[in-house]
Amino acid sequence: VLEMERQEVKEIFLNDIFVQLRDLKGDRRTQLEIRERLIEGLQRLGLSYGKITQEWLNPLVTRDIMLLQRNGQFPDLPPEMEGAQFKIEYVGRLAMELKSQESRGYRQWVSMAMDIDPVFPAIDNINMDGGFRRVGETLGVSIEDIATLEEVEAKRAQRQAEKDAQMALQAAQVAGAAYGQTTKAPEEGSVAEAVVGA
Repeated sequence: VLEMERQEVKEIFLNDIFVQLRDLKGDRRTQLEIRERLIEGLQRLGLSYGKITQEWLNPLVTRDIMLLQRNGQFPDLPPEMEGAQFKIEYVGRLAMELKSQESRGYRQWVSMAMDIDPVFPAIDNINMDGGFRRVGETLGVSIEDIATLEEVEAKRAQRQAEKDAQMALQAAQVAGAAYGQTTKAPEEGSVAEAVVGA
């Protein structure tokens, strides 16, 4: 009877999730099999973890932050952050592992969209910039290593300007070669005259 009660307590506290690898039978396991077992356990744990964070921890942490702010324990916020809502992000190993399931789902979704993109423009449904940044954060990439949105825009603008300049140079070379093969002077106001005049 005592052993049955112990087993019930272990099941209530989801003990079997944390000792899955210890109870494996046999001596050969692939990395994929181990990963799938861990994912299965995390999926079972995810519901409990979600309820604890949403119904207990988030309100508790929010209340503590508001009390600290009201009592002047934080420095003054910059004007652009005044009145803004904040979001609580958990960064423990369990939270990061549960978030990594989201990044796997995102990668599968993008891969599926790219597969059917030649037939249907599914890729248009994906916020690539936002999704890729969140995957980086989920994988534990430091925020200092992720380019800001302004930096991304500047890099893209520079790349586009270089591409435009390269295309203009190629067009001028083609026009110059074509003009070199003609025998008469370019017509007034034509592109050829502009190229020769440059």
